[in-house]
Amino acid sequence: SQNASKLFSKGSAKMESHVRFKSSNAKKTKESKVQSWAPETPADLHKMASQSLLHELSLKQQQRYKVVVNWFLQNMPATYFRQTTEEARIEHLQAISVILEPSFFTSSKKLK
Repeated sequence: SQNASKLFSKGSAKMESHVRFKSSNAKKTKESKVQSWAPETPADLHKMASQSLLHELSLKQQQRYKVVVNWFLQNMPATYFRQTTEEARIEHLQAISVILEPSFFTSSKKLK
């Protein structure tokens, strides 16, 4: 319990540090507490920005793959699926995805 109160007092001291910012509603400068979740160092800010960008790219890529996979399943003949291993199908899907331009994925009309 004493250890927990020490941790909380250290954390609250960090949270009580102040930064100045201009309010968008008022022209005068106000003080605000630093958010505890905000990165404190340039390295932490870089890490957070990198993770955010990687997440956004992953989401976009996943959306693109959904279109290609749907096209693939609808257009490939049954014999292809019987004669091709799962590993080979994944490689083929990756190759198809690389060949296609990003704009290709956004228009489902092009895949029909």
